[in-house]
Amino acid sequence: MADKKVEIKHDDLFQYGVHLCLISGQAAANFLPLVCYRPKKAIFLVSDEMTSQAKELKDALSGAVPSMKISEVAIGDGWDGERVYGAVYEALVELEEEAPIVNVTGGTKIMAFAAITAAGDAGMPAFYLRTGDRNHQGSSSTITIFPSGDMRKGKKHALAQYKLKIADYLAAYGYRIGKTKPDKALPKSRRELTEYLVGANGFVKQAVPRLNERADFALDNAKRNKLQKLIAPLAPARDVCKSLPIENALDELCAVCRDSGLLKIENDSLVFASEDARKYVAGGWLEEYVYDTLKRMGLDPVMDLKVERKGEREIDVAFMHKEKLYVIECKSGALNRKTKESHNIVYRLETLRKLGGIESKLVLVSYQKVNVEIRSNSEDENIHIIEDGSLNNLEEHLAKLIAQP
Repeated sequence: MADKKVEIKHDDLFQYGVHLCLISGQAAANFLPLVCYRPKKAIFLVSDEMTSQAKELKDALSGAVPSMKISEVAIGDGWDGERVYGAVYEALVELEEEAPIVNVTGGTKIMAFAAITAAGDAGMPAFYLRTGDRNHQGSSSTITIFPSGDMRKGKKHALAQYKLKIADYLAAYGYRIGKTKPDKALPKSRRELTEYLVGANGFVKQAVPRLNERADFALDNAKRNKLQKLIAPLAPARDVCKSLPIENALDELCAVCRDSGLLKIENDSLVFASEDARKYVAGGWLEEYVYDTLKRMGLDPVMDLKVERKGEREIDVAFMHKEKLYVIECKSGALNRKTKESHNIVYRLETLRKLGGIESKLVLVSYQKVNVEIRSNSEDENIHIIEDGSLNNLEEHLAKLIAQP
């Protein structure tokens, strides 16, 4: 068996019929090669600690690649190199005629070392996936194939291109997606209002958080008092704006929203035309602006995404690009001061990283300039910030972001 070698044709991973996969908490390590190259079979080597991750990955692949046959081999302790070696070697011998290859990206370091050693002794190939490795073919991931398991002869090439669906990718991490809004063109009136808000002067920008708060109050008020109307008195917002002073800016902002058909002003109260209109005024306009910009860039974003796994989480905007999940949090409120919201924003974004693994890109799009605390914490957690005046050139900033490895 040791003299038996599988010929590598131009490092083409499509020729292999079986992937042996070391299951770990980072589902992308196995999910990406399996959906991009679609072998006939996948064999999961699963330690006791990774049984739930194996099930989540299997469920995701049943939707993404329904024709793939998946089986599991229990290996007990993930640090038992001898057992891993035996399981891999035995599988390679048994599946020799089906062109097997070992994916050594996942699992513990001991598992990976044992697996590639077994591949070498069996004279069979192995490969390693590296994400975040920009290359001339435009992919941000590369595959290094080791012919006959020989680590001295590894050859690197771009991961095959495949348009990943957010639902499939998140499913690999155990998350289910709720209903998403159907894609539709934004009304002209909303586009014009959004352009006005993005380019607004400093006084109007200061008034926006006050209007946000009134929109939030309208929903709470309707629920609490079982009202049919979404209504909020303007007086509390006026009191704050007088002290700044930006009362005229608040009046201008309310008038623009009224002229766009989003609300009426009755007895110095805001009456919102619908829940959709209220949500737009409460900050949904910024989500729509980001979403619309991404669409113009030729990307395929989703907006107002609800994901479920032991509870529901909400994502403002998300999209896949070059095998990576980008999660965007949009904030039109005041993040230039220390508030409870500003204190929690970075923590919330960091928890969202779990959705798509350590390679996920997190972005905070803030209408206002963020405070020092948010900026410092974002740098520590590798969260990208697009803020304040940068929104006028949002497409340029997003293009630079996705061009990074």
